[in-house]
Amino acid sequence: MGKPIRVVVAGGPSCGKTSMLERLIYNNYDPDKKMFPTQEDIYLGQIDVRNRMENLHIHDTSGEEWIKTASPPRHLCYYGEGFLLVYDITSEDSFNQIKKIKKEIEKELSKTSPTLPMCVAAMKCDMEEKVSSKLAFRKLSKLKQKRNRSVKYFDLSASR
Repeated sequence: MGKPIRVVVAGGPSCGKTSMLERLIYNNYDPDKKMFPTQEDIYLGQIDVRNRMENLHIHDTSGEEWIKTASPPRHLCYYGEGFLLVYDITSEDSFNQIKKIKKEIEKELSKTSPTLPMCVAAMKCDMEEKVSSKLAFRKLSKLKQKRNRSVKYFDLSASR
């Protein structure tokens, strides 16, 4: 095993970042559990990369910090080797927030990193009756990277 692979998970407040990580890492989801705003958290795990186990550090960030402050946490742009942008499909504001976050990350890293590994997770897909996932996917085309690489897209739900 070499150095850990570091992934930053970012999105607006209450879009489901922590619930997704809790479900993914611990298979733990309780819809009745009261969630408190995350300040900052790091999840540690191991993944198989080409038949080799690698350490993974997942940095769960505060949605408030990215959105409601005059200065977003730019240090996290340099921490991450990959970025997972998370939004709530039932909230137009949530989608607009990841567009802003994506711009901040690209602005910070444009001079130092030629590639920006980035994925988008559309959370709360179990609530699809509130919004069309196809509509959300069409809007995602606005998030295409300038380098003719599209951002990977995933529909997710912590409850499934």
